[in-house]
Amino acid sequence: MAGKRRWCRITILRNGQVLARSVLDGEGTPGLEAVEVVARRALVARRLGGRVVCDDVVPALGDLLAFAGLDVEMQWQPERREEPLGGEPGEEEVQTRDLGS
Repeated sequence: MAGKRRWCRITILRNGQVLARSVLDGEGTPGLEAVEVVARRALVARRLGGRVVCDDVVPALGDLLAFAGLDVEMQWQPERREEPLGGEPGEEEVQTRDLGS
């Protein structure tokens, strides 16, 4: 049996100020119980006039949250982000035919 694993960090923000922080963790893959925890935090945040930011979200939880349609901001764990093909991040190769000359 696998040990506890962090699924995400949940931060409640209002006007840029942190109101609360918590870590959502558990054994194995996150399920609907984890979605419920995030949904309840989002409800509290909304009642306080704030918003929820989930960072370091594991892909399985991110997929569930997106599927549930929760209005939370998500920041993925590094392995979830895809590197651009060629060039540096944020750079784009421009072809002369793209300039509409």
